[in-house]
Amino acid sequence: MIKVLVIADTHGQNQRWIELKNYHNPDVIIHAGDHMTTKQFMDQNATFWVAGNNDSIGNEIEIFQLGQINFVLMHGHQAPRDNLKKWYQLLVLKAQQYPCDVLIFGHSHIEYTNKINMIQLINPGSLQLPRNQTNTPSYCTFIVNKDELTDLTIHYYQASKVS
Repeated sequence: MIKVLVIADTHGQNQRWIELKNYHNPDVIIHAGDHMTTKQFMDQNATFWVAGNNDSIGNEIEIFQLGQINFVLMHGHQAPRDNLKKWYQLLVLKAQQYPCDVLIFGHSHIEYTNKINMIQLINPGSLQLPRNQTNTPSYCTFIVNKDELTDLTIHYYQASKVS
């Protein structure tokens, strides 16, 4: 069993990230870009991470496996975001260039999970600058059991429940 914490769009504000790391005690931390921090900090606090459109360090795409599940990690700025539904489809097309069961991305600052063309999409939203309807910071957790992703949950950050 692998416990996973997924965050994105922290924009240099790392306090909540560290709080969540300590609170959830995950085995793996994934950051989907726009971290706006140092490589040293990223390497110490994220297992897998990519560069977003506001980052000067990091790869555009990371391909990795947890258990028997293939992941593609990208920020999401690799496709135009004129229309969210169309944007999701374009991101799936990019992810399908690789072995992909799960696509993790950020960029929109809006949390989202759905399955498109047999690919599980996960956008944790933004931990720092949310654009969802309630302007509430969000993140995601899930568990990997061999070839199964379970307990996929979008969480809304509340300092009183983390500290």
